[in-house]
Amino acid sequence: MSPSPRPFPTCYTVGVLPARPGFFFPLALIFLAAHLAALRFHLYWYLPWYDMAMHTAGGFLTIMGFIMFRSLGSRRLGLADWLLPWGLLLVMVAWEVFEYVYGVAGSHPSYAVDTAIDLLCGATGGLLAYLTVRRS
Repeated sequence: MSPSPRPFPTCYTVGVLPARPGFFFPLALIFLAAHLAALRFHLYWYLPWYDMAMHTAGGFLTIMGFIMFRSLGSRRLGLADWLLPWGLLLVMVAWEVFEYVYGVAGSHPSYAVDTAIDLLCGATGGLLAYLTVRRS
């Protein structure tokens, strides 16, 4: 007797949790709620580590989203692993430009250092996501 076909033959998992919409979107909603709470209660300004944690989580979610998209889509999309860091870099730089243009980050003297730390944290989150994803 042959085993029944799996609904997602090309599925990626993080530990035991799949990189599918049922896993990704709840995490993204938690991330959004944490971001909105941070804006409402000024957590980014009172807790410097909170900004770093959110940039790390953002990098993680960005790579997870790319991988989810790739695993649910057709292989004809050709989203190769080497494109993932470039996509993450594009998202991170776009976010930093948004912060600068709309004055979110302010014009404090350590803006360049803050931006460099933000990019490093985002890249760390993306790398963590990439390294923990396994083909099932």
